[in-house]
Amino acid sequence: MPGAANAHAVRLAGAVHPAIAAHGTPPALGSLVGEELMRIDRNTARESESRGAVGNPVRRAAPGLIPLLVGAWVGCAAPEPPPAHLPDTAARMAEIVSALEVALPAAQSSDAFAARESRAELRAALGTLARNASALELHRAEDSPGFRFFSHRLADDAAEISKRFRAGSTDEARFLVNQLVDDCAGCHTRLPDPRERTLGVPLTASLERTEPRVRAKLLVATRQFDAALDSYEVLFASRESSPSELDFEGALEDYLTIALRVRGDLERAERTLAALQARTDAPPYLAQLIATWRAALAELAPFAPRATLVDARRVLARAAALRRYPADRSALVHDLIASGLLHRALARGFASPDEAAEASYLLGIAELRNDPARSLPQAEAYLEAAIRAQPGGDIAREAYALLEEQTLLGWMGSGGLELPSDVTEWLAELRALARADTARP
Repeated sequence: MPGAANAHAVRLAGAVHPAIAAHGTPPALGSLVGEELMRIDRNTARESESRGAVGNPVRRAAPGLIPLLVGAWVGCAAPEPPPAHLPDTAARMAEIVSALEVALPAAQSSDAFAARESRAELRAALGTLARNASALELHRAEDSPGFRFFSHRLADDAAEISKRFRAGSTDEARFLVNQLVDDCAGCHTRLPDPRERTLGVPLTASLERTEPRVRAKLLVATRQFDAALDSYEVLFASRESSPSELDFEGALEDYLTIALRVRGDLERAERTLAALQARTDAPPYLAQLIATWRAALAELAPFAPRATLVDARRVLARAAALRRYPADRSALVHDLIASGLLHRALARGFASPDEAAEASYLLGIAELRNDPARSLPQAEAYLEAAIRAQPGGDIAREAYALLEEQTLLGWMGSGGLELPSDVTEWLAELRALARADTARP
């Protein structure tokens, strides 16, 4: 896994140094973090966690994983994917949630997580978490590529947590435990899910007093989607946070992702956005943006339940017409609807490598646009999959150009560009597959 060791270090360092979180993977990581990482200031880490200021650098899938994803996407008239929660998967998830019922409440306090009297219980829970996350990653090769990506990420994080806790690095392990919620939420918001799960109810009940947005994310991670939407709507109606603060924290994007991609409830999203737009403290920029999103909900309602590449192309073409500058969020609803179409199409599989390459390329672009830090790891995985699905094709060259740009900029710093050898080799392999050099004038 190229850059895997650095990836964990930068995510942890992002809790201490906001500049690292803002600018991605720095050069000369060891010299920048070094002993500082081992002296994590608890107050600064706690503050950064509450803001979500977490560095999320190049954390790419294992080299053998992407070809497997491509094989899952390209098949002979692939049928509908089987249910994600068959007995063995459900058993693994139950063990993971059981372990989190011990680890996650303790991780809300640095003192509780490091307490000597709870060390044995925590160590056992983290070991259970790591074992079952690893088993979940290896289970059911026919499952969707998105599931495989996130299950790999979960297994990677869980193993790192157990390793760091056993080594006595409790602050680092605690930080990563809290990040597991993002792993689960990212996986669970890709595809439609009409059911409300009860497995995670005891876990969320034990964290009743956590910050509202953190609690909402935990509800998503445990597939309590209606409760999560309710929680966000209470947050949006409260005067404790201004609309601009909610926007800055990403709460609006999180809410729309659940309402549109998971629940497909455009009417509920419209009602919530209308109420937020009507708030007297909503700044003009946000009121205008919300008005654009509401218009998009009406425009795109016919596309929401579909799952074809043709429909995704149409939605993304409309998004391009709305976007006035690279960071413009006017097309957020279009991107979420399109990414939902692409996730569902990829989960079903393609008979044509060209279609699989195009779908993964478009999904990589959509995911990248929806990430303010421009460092969303699954975007990188989808771009890589596009290259491997259609080696030497036009889409492969386009995907490589974007992937190379994002990677080089992510590793660039004040001292220039310092790529680790494994990242250099990885890019060289993909460049050769894409035959990117032949596209130069």
